[in-house]
Amino acid sequence: MEFALVMGLVVTLFLALVEFGFLLDEELAIAAAARSGARLAAVEGGDTARVREAIAEELAGFGVDPEGVTVAISPHRAIYGTQVTVALAHEYAFRTPLFERLGLGPLELRATAVARSEKLASP
Repeated sequence: MEFALVMGLVVTLFLALVEFGFLLDEELAIAAAARSGARLAAVEGGDTARVREAIAEELAGFGVDPEGVTVAISPHRAIYGTQVTVALAHEYAFRTPLFERLGLGPLELRATAVARSEKLASP
């Protein structure tokens, strides 16, 4: 009798830890991609196709589907000294059935990185 009660609690705690690990992994992936994108956007001078490709490659390298991530880069064109902001948003869907059974829906993961533009204005 006691074993059944304790084992149910242990399994629940184990599933919660596994889910937390998955969640933390995706949060770190989003933050790293935003940071890489901000750095490249600072060098490139704003929102370019190369910056978006680099963000998508970074996300794919972590196993996050780039299609499910919203990317916002501002300003579109930046000159030297201007702050470039890269914001990523991703909806995290729970992988273990524990949180779905509790009625919790997907979580919104967000990451923002800011870098100062290094692109000199062209004459």
